Amino acid sequence: MQDTKLDGTMADGQQDAPVVLDVASALTRLGGLKKLYVKVLNGVLADPAIQREELDKLLAAGDMKSAERLVHTVKGFGGSIGADGLYKIGEQLEKLCRENAVTPDVVARFHNEVERTLEAVRGYLAEEGQ
Repeated sequence: MQDTKLDGTMADGQQDAPVVLDVASALTRLGGLKKLYVKVLNGVLADPAIQREELDKLLAAGDMKSAERLVHTVKGFGGSIGADGLYKIGEQLEKLCRENAVTPDVVARFHNEVERTLEAVRGYLAEEGQ
């Protein structure tokens, strides 16, 4: 069995799973500054906005404006760190919050993508010895 990288590619370059973290593109956006990338990743892990409970509380209270801002923040994290799946579902949920049309399935997909991203971030940081 071949080893799978964090980005979902196999050692021979074949795709095994969708890319969660596109480290190369994120590093390109950050001018190749790996230390900055690691700092950003650690910041994402520490930010309370990334916690599932925060969004769930806002949605349960019907505070769509605050939910939209929180999702916007998380979407921005996705864009900054090369987590395109998180960015895309964040974009969709942000729009639904703005329109007061949030559906449970989109919220579940958002939470799932957040968890996949956090797992990939932790894995990357562990690989880097951070």
